Amino acid sequence: MTAKEIIKDVCIYLGKEEILNSSFFETDGQDLTKNETKDINNILDCLNFVTEEIATEYLPILKTKELYLSDGTIPINQIDENLFEIVSVKSKLGKTLRYAITNSKLVCLASRVEVTYKVYPTLITLNGQAENFGGKLSARVLAYGVASEYCFLEMLYDDATLWENRFKNALFSLQRKKGEIKLKKRGWF
Repeated sequence: MTAKEIIKDVCIYLGKEEILNSSFFETDGQDLTKNETKDINNILDCLNFVTEEIATEYLPILKTKELYLSDGTIPINQIDENLFEIVSVKSKLGKTLRYAITNSKLVCLASRVEVTYKVYPTLITLNGQAENFGGKLSARVLAYGVASEYCFLEMLYDDATLWENRFKNALFSLQRKKGEIKLKKRGWF
């Protein structure tokens, strides 16, 4: 899903007819007014904020990397520049290893490890792609969150609450385990 698709959904939800009727979605907005450009930039900022919120609180973006540690340490920034939390460190045989983070370095008593970690999503540009979180998240759900944040910025608190409720409900339904429900056998009294 592209940033423009999400921005279009947000404009539809919020009734931003002036942006929808402009040539922004065909061209890159050469004919936009100053206020319309400001609105689009605010929506894009809200999109980046919501994407980061989803990645850090609801649907983490996990990566795994094999690393070679010299002296049992490696600087954190060499693992990934967007890293925000290490989930696990395992040996080449799959055994979970103990580790520590000191002085912005990962310290582990092994020379070769497999690190699983969470990352922040990359910044979304106007012509860029939004993170889809492994296909779990639709443009509609992202647009709900963006609409909520945008309304909050514009001090439309009732509207912000409405869109936030839709956003949170959609996220909670994504996190629910789906599948067969099994009930224990019960006897008659």
